[in-house]
Amino acid sequence: MLDDIPQTSRSTFDTSSAPPGLFARTEDFRFFARTGHLTHRTLDFGPSRLRIVAVNSTGHEARFFEDSRTAITLPVSGHSEVEADGHTFRTIAGDAFIIGPSERRSRLMPGKRCRTYQSYTIIGPSNAAYDWPNRSVSALIRGNGCTRQMSHLLCFLMELVDQPGPLHGRQTALAAALLSDLWDMLITAAFSEPPHGSCASGPGRIVSEAHDIMRANLSEPMTIQSIADLAGVTPRTLQRAFLQRLGETPRAHLSKLRLATMNATLKAGNPGTTVTSAALDAGLVHLGRCSALYREQFGELPSETLCRSRRDLG
Repeated sequence: MLDDIPQTSRSTFDTSSAPPGLFARTEDFRFFARTGHLTHRTLDFGPSRLRIVAVNSTGHEARFFEDSRTAITLPVSGHSEVEADGHTFRTIAGDAFIIGPSERRSRLMPGKRCRTYQSYTIIGPSNAAYDWPNRSVSALIRGNGCTRQMSHLLCFLMELVDQPGPLHGRQTALAAALLSDLWDMLITAAFSEPPHGSCASGPGRIVSEAHDIMRANLSEPMTIQSIADLAGVTPRTLQRAFLQRLGETPRAHLSKLRLATMNATLKAGNPGTTVTSAALDAGLVHLGRCSALYREQFGELPSETLCRSRRDLG
């Protein structure tokens, strides 16, 4: 997985172009302005089969058809209206709109202060576990912690591939694992029934086994799915056990373990240790966000811990 580097591309459309091909079929595409333009910047993560598309448009509408994939759109600026499932969904910055295989009509409109509509769309395979044929295939999640975390991650990933020089294989693998987890979390929150009752396998045993699995693989690009597989339970059962036993999600627990490992590495102050190497060795990918979480948990920046450790050892 560490050798799988994300592939990027850029496509630009204007009033003289053919309709964009983001989905299986596009009809009735038109810009609102005579000189309209649309840019798709695409980032493909092969192992997770997820595609990120950064959308920048002066404003347009069209009818889209998709028969095999699911999409999650997170507006950054402007707003949208999507007609699907016999309902009209209106999204603004911070929201997440999720839609499975279907026909939909979308209107993407710039905001009053911004001349373009901007969003991130993640496109991935549909999952039969979400029961698409038997229930609504579209849902709107108003802005919350999970949607903000996803937006921050997508922005970070686009910035990551813009950096000069080769990408760090471990960093991109860890990012792909986090992207996959957030994808599953948003779709599960939108379409799964809330859990009832207790965990049949015993939450204490499940949490204990998952904790040991996490500690043994902190530097690896683990997903909640892979941890659940090793623990012999489903991701929903794993999540339920952590919420019942610890009052936190498996992903939050994993983050705490990784921050604690990073803290121990920085306190050791070994020659050659840097804040970046300590973070990546602990499985932490988003260095800016990592520093903020580290300071929240330990009361100082990672660089301050490292400097103090070397001063004490010196």
